[in-house]
Amino acid sequence: MAEAAVPLLSIRGLRKIYGQTVANDHIDLTIAAGEVHALLGENGAGKSTLVKILAGLTRPDGGTLHWRGEPVHLDSPKTARRLGIAVVLQHFALCPGLTVQENLRLAGLDRPDLQRFKTQAARYGLPVPLDSCVMHLSASERQRLELLRCLTQEAQLLVLDEPTAMLGPAESRTFMTLMRQLAAEGRAVVLITHKLQEVLEVADVATVLRRGRVVGRLTDLDAANARDLATMMVGDLPQLQPAPRTPPRQLPALTMHRLSTAAHRDHGVALQELSLTVRRGEILGIAGVAGNGQEELLAVLSGLQRTSPASLLLEDEPCGHLGVAARRTLGLAYVPSDRLGVGTVPSMTLAENVLLTASGMSQLGWVRHGRLAVRTREILAHFHLHQPPQTRLADLSGGMAQRFLVGREISAQPKVLLAAHPTWGVDVRCAQDIIAALLELRAKGCAVVVVSEDLDELFALADRLAVLYRGQLSPAWPMAEVDEHRLAQAMAGLAPTAGIAEHHALAAG
Repeated sequence: MAEAAVPLLSIRGLRKIYGQTVANDHIDLTIAAGEVHALLGENGAGKSTLVKILAGLTRPDGGTLHWRGEPVHLDSPKTARRLGIAVVLQHFALCPGLTVQENLRLAGLDRPDLQRFKTQAARYGLPVPLDSCVMHLSASERQRLELLRCLTQEAQLLVLDEPTAMLGPAESRTFMTLMRQLAAEGRAVVLITHKLQEVLEVADVATVLRRGRVVGRLTDLDAANARDLATMMVGDLPQLQPAPRTPPRQLPALTMHRLSTAAHRDHGVALQELSLTVRRGEILGIAGVAGNGQEELLAVLSGLQRTSPASLLLEDEPCGHLGVAARRTLGLAYVPSDRLGVGTVPSMTLAENVLLTASGMSQLGWVRHGRLAVRTREILAHFHLHQPPQTRLADLSGGMAQRFLVGREISAQPKVLLAAHPTWGVDVRCAQDIIAALLELRAKGCAVVVVSEDLDELFALADRLAVLYRGQLSPAWPMAEVDEHRLAQAMAGLAPTAGIAEHHALAAG
């Protein structure tokens, strides 16, 4: 780590209050050039507010900020960018209907900047198709786009919010190497993540927030472990015991029969004759590096994209031709990866977001507000959210919004639940709550399909695991037969899928 006489950024006594909530309570923070600085804390700890202040989106109510030793007022995103501060949020600030090039121009990049963008993409090994529409990019490609935009604008302090949350093992390792490279070049990287093992591997310093305050700062991460960090974040945690894997009920809940789609002319992956049955009372995990057809598969399963009727069955009912609403009536629920763009409407209240998907909440065009309030409070209580039903969803942190979305879909008591990255961007305690809720749903006979690039998430949940690679789906192996190392290889296209399923005794040998 490069030493600097004057910190790149120094924060003293920072305060931000929303009504009765103290989001940031006299925060002191020092960021040096040439370091990777992890910022940790459970959902609602104050990280999001601090990041918005650094981005110039929110003004603090007290405290001082110094940039290279000089006092600054981050009164707008333009001021932050001019200084060299750039933020890549969990929810990307992109226009999905525009191409990559059009988004860059919208961000103020002109023709010479676009050439620098291409140069940076080649230098750091982050390819992004300039002519593709953003809505057809994978999550990792959108992340690359945002990061390259920051590097093109010569950012000196990069704030990365959950950068590896939706990346596979190989991509995550590549991204961590990139963070070290950026620090070696003299930039500072602020890493916000709930993947504590990554913090131990890549960070030089870790600052922990709890309830808006700094409760710890670690400079010797070699002497720490993931449980130490988790305990600092949320207090003592119970050990999460794996649920016993019982044989699923034999009745099929979701069946794919030679399910195929064509690739979009601009971008996308063609699904190639996918055939698989998910039975009641089982969790099927689908692994794969982003961009191998996950978004296309979820679109077809959820009803956002239609296909031939018989290629998809809910129980015995052909439904490939049906839309989202009709499939929900048949018992399908969906937790999408884009919780704010697809899963919810941020400008609406929590109760209104429940109303969007709930049945029995209206009659003859009139909303049953009492029943709606009761349902909303039940969802909030089950996932330990203490906000009233009239809270705007936009006022929740990303992790709280994820808890709400998962709770809303589970409350529908579905026959089949599709879940994309269900524990994305949530803290350790919340991840345990979500995993426990999905296991409970499985025990009640629901079939759950979890699509994720996070192997820890899949290994905690799945009864069987399949790999999606370039639009082709492997057979689904029982978890007892899955070797993690070769699974990671298959996800990266480095090994044939036929070699994934092996007994642990053979793998150890």
